[in-house]
Amino acid sequence: MPSVSDNTSVSDLKIDRLRVGELRALCLEKDLPDDGKKAALVKRLKTCLNKEKAREQARRANLPPTPKCLGPGKCTAVLKGSADIGNDDDMIDSARKSLKAALYHDELLVDRDIPQLAVENRGGLELAAFPDRVHVLESTVATLVKKISILDGTVASLQGQVDDLTVNSKSYLFVRHRFLVFYKRQNQTLDDFDRGCIDKGNGIAHAGDARADAQLYRGPECRKDFNIYKQLYGFHPDIVLRIDHSPTLALLNLHATIKSDTRRVASEKFYALFAVFIARFEASNFDPTYLDCADENLVTLAYSEFCGCIKDEVKKAVAKPAAPNPS
Repeated sequence: MPSVSDNTSVSDLKIDRLRVGELRALCLEKDLPDDGKKAALVKRLKTCLNKEKAREQARRANLPPTPKCLGPGKCTAVLKGSADIGNDDDMIDSARKSLKAALYHDELLVDRDIPQLAVENRGGLELAAFPDRVHVLESTVATLVKKISILDGTVASLQGQVDDLTVNSKSYLFVRHRFLVFYKRQNQTLDDFDRGCIDKGNGIAHAGDARADAQLYRGPECRKDFNIYKQLYGFHPDIVLRIDHSPTLALLNLHATIKSDTRRVASEKFYALFAVFIARFEASNFDPTYLDCADENLVTLAYSEFCGCIKDEVKKAVAKPAAPNPS
């Protein structure tokens, strides 16, 4: 046992024996700061435990401790000995002799600073403190589980950002292809690759992208016209950024693409069915499993009806006649 001053309690000795990780976990459990080196952690915990001890003593007055698991008037007695290895009978006989020697020859101590009062020899000190150490380890595990859960959420969020950046970067490349091809066609004939780049670039530039456009409403130089975004995609940008269900995002993108396309005209039924899907999906608390259900639910039905109406409810816009030249 480490040497200590006369005014050091047994409780202090047990704290001194804890590892830094265990000390930090105990600090978190008691709502104490968990930063600093071991000496600072020990001092912080000693101060806290002394205050707790004073409060407990004031509450219990002078009544003796009565651990519930032992019943009133009982305390734990712990002896630690050693036994020679052999067959079962020999080990039992050796253990009896060792414990008998410990009982009559070892110094016995009364430990009043642990939750359950105990009488023990020097070797039994660690055994008596074992439940406390297990409790600290359990608290450490619980704290780590919470931190892991938080980290899992952070990783998922970062992965979503990476996915968005990957998609957006690929899309942006086609827009840049389009820029180069527009310059090239001033002096050279375009090949099939160039024409394909123009088509893809036009499609990207004129197609809806709910998650990419939602990013435009974040940051210090963000857009403020949230009503425009909601007209196109049905939800506030912050809500869309929490949606990672591909079929749902595809539906929102399809609606935005058609609504913004001056070459196509959609019927009132098209927009009404979109509004129904938006309302039902929101009422389901944005549950993305609506397509996985064996039985159709209201969200599934709204999704199917909207997607199924595209063929009949979206038509090419009639070209307006050119304005006559002024005479």
